[in-house]
Amino acid sequence: MRQGGIIIDALLGLFGLAGFVYGILAIILAKRSNKSLKLPGLILALSFALFLTGLAISPKDNLASGTDISIAEPGAKSAPEAVPGNAPIPGSFPSSYTERDNAPASEPAATLAPESTPIPGSIESQTPGLVFSPEDPKELRVTFIDVGQADSILIQTPQGKNILMDAGNTADYSVIKACLDAAGVRRLDVVVATHPHEDHIGSMASVIKAYDIGKIYMPKAATTTKTFENLLMAIKEKGLKASEAKGGITIETGDSLITAEILAPNSSDYDDMNDWSAVIKLSYGKTSFLFTGDAEDVSEKEMLSKKYDLKADVLKIGHHGSSSSTTAEFLSAVSPKYAVISVGKDNDYGHPAAGVMNRLKKAGIPVYRTDESGTIVCVSDGETIRFNVSPGSYTSGRQSGTSGTSITPTPSPTPGASSKQTPTPVPTPTPSPDTSGDRIVYWTPGGKSYHYTKDCSTLSRSKTILSGKPSECPKSDPCDICAR
Repeated sequence: MRQGGIIIDALLGLFGLAGFVYGILAIILAKRSNKSLKLPGLILALSFALFLTGLAISPKDNLASGTDISIAEPGAKSAPEAVPGNAPIPGSFPSSYTERDNAPASEPAATLAPESTPIPGSIESQTPGLVFSPEDPKELRVTFIDVGQADSILIQTPQGKNILMDAGNTADYSVIKACLDAAGVRRLDVVVATHPHEDHIGSMASVIKAYDIGKIYMPKAATTTKTFENLLMAIKEKGLKASEAKGGITIETGDSLITAEILAPNSSDYDDMNDWSAVIKLSYGKTSFLFTGDAEDVSEKEMLSKKYDLKADVLKIGHHGSSSSTTAEFLSAVSPKYAVISVGKDNDYGHPAAGVMNRLKKAGIPVYRTDESGTIVCVSDGETIRFNVSPGSYTSGRQSGTSGTSITPTPSPTPGASSKQTPTPVPTPTPSPDTSGDRIVYWTPGGKSYHYTKDCSTLSRSKTILSGKPSECPKSDPCDICAR
């Protein structure tokens, strides 16, 4: 601190102020005695200039008495603000959690710090407006919110930006809001509606009304549902404009440390609304995530033919694990280290499908499931990825009262135990639509689902609609809208 300079600055200001007062008095006296105002005016001008000079070169902090203006040493960090111990942190990491990285098997897995150490990505690191210093841990936090048979994903970037991808069903708003509020979210810098199905945009209108919104991305697909109309109205009332989500577009996240590329949709017309799904690859450092919405094999083939770089560490399995998504070729191209499935417990669609779970098990990919673990939190430091829960099972779903196929992960052999392994059960094939009664179902040649009404919003753009008895229908996947 330069104390001598501060004293000189103060004296300049003091003398300037005194001269300024003297100049005013001299002008008043000169006018009364009818003398020349030239000299008093000169004194006044010089004094005023001297006073301003003293103020200009004084540190601003000197104006407040008792203020500490010491300069911190380079690299020094201020102590973090205390956070109440009972502050809700969605999907917090237990202290016994072990990091799942690529370290050799001979090396012990690293453990998280004791509970007294703030968890990376917890409330204090998510406060809006927080300025990250070079010493702060820059982590990407992805929260797969448990919204049952629906999708909603919160992404919090290393530089404090918030991205919400889908917003579950209409009834899921309270769950989504609780998660956003607990994570300290006040503004959503990017909102993505992957496609206009109710289980992906159900609560999005409410979210847009409740939070400050930056950009919105949506595919150029529309339905006549009230849910979709509510979304469009909320966007309009907020004075926002949606940007088109299509293959080849880069999302403007406002975070220079990550990239978010849209890889689908790649066509201007689809028979199935699911194939309109925006597929997004998010990269941070050496790690990457692929979010697929409900994209099915038609969209997957298009991405493969476009020669996109699909490889990712974490794959969000398409369409809740439906048999119409995650083809063997697509899974091979992504080659994920981890898979996440957002799926409802005991859902009516048989999700996740036995074929998909078999492929994941055969590839040795750990699966994390919201129906088994609830909300799943995944954190990347740009080098490694860790989860807040243990991997789930490879059990397939049940449909129309059938029993799911149990394909649990193969346990490590216990020392001294018999090496004989239990045979893997034969997967139960996914049944066709319920053949009871005389119900007529509808489908399209290129679609993957059957429908209970030809007026279903997902068929509104279809040119060819076929119909027949359930036993004649070649489709095994029920529509998310009308066959629910």
